[in-house]
Amino acid sequence: MNTPKITTKTNYDEVYRRIPTLDRIQDNEIASEVRRLTAAAPDYFWTRPGSYSGHHNPNTRGLWKHTLKMSTVVDNLALSLLNQNEITERDVDRAHAAVILHDQWKNGMNDEPETFGGHDLLMAEIVREESELDEIIARACAAHMGPWGTGPEPNSVLTELVHHADMMASDDAIDIPVYEPLPTELEEIVCGTTEPREYRGDDDE
Repeated sequence: MNTPKITTKTNYDEVYRRIPTLDRIQDNEIASEVRRLTAAAPDYFWTRPGSYSGHHNPNTRGLWKHTLKMSTVVDNLALSLLNQNEITERDVDRAHAAVILHDQWKNGMNDEPETFGGHDLLMAEIVREESELDEIIARACAAHMGPWGTGPEPNSVLTELVHHADMMASDDAIDIPVYEPLPTELEEIVCGTTEPREYRGDDDE
């Protein structure tokens, strides 16, 4: 696979405005690398729907919305996994990294008129070739579609977490709020906002 050489398209302050879930990544090195890759995301990432067929998030900017919804899901699922000692807080950072990155090249390198079937593997290769991020983040990107993708199936708690978050955030029957502050472009298409959830062992549920 020919991996594109990425070039910065968006300044870092604007990246943080568009992807406030970068603040969910506590590790500064991971956050910095994810921010840098996101600054090079193709223009279509910010405008295309989640799917062209109408399967999920069919609005203009639906893919951007889908990406933010996934972080809400990750935090809610991670709370249980952390308390079961299935993952660490660093793993949650890695999951958020994969969530932000996983669909950024969904139309491929040349802005195909439909979803590029190998976008899962393409994003994984970009992570490997163009960043210092952990290999597990590349694998989570590669496996995010599970049995419906061209990449490997999830084979760890972390890759399953990202895959399950992708499935839930792709189901329009589930109302998933996104974290504040909400980018103004998404105000008309999200179901609501919520404050970030903190990880703790004394959850009331």
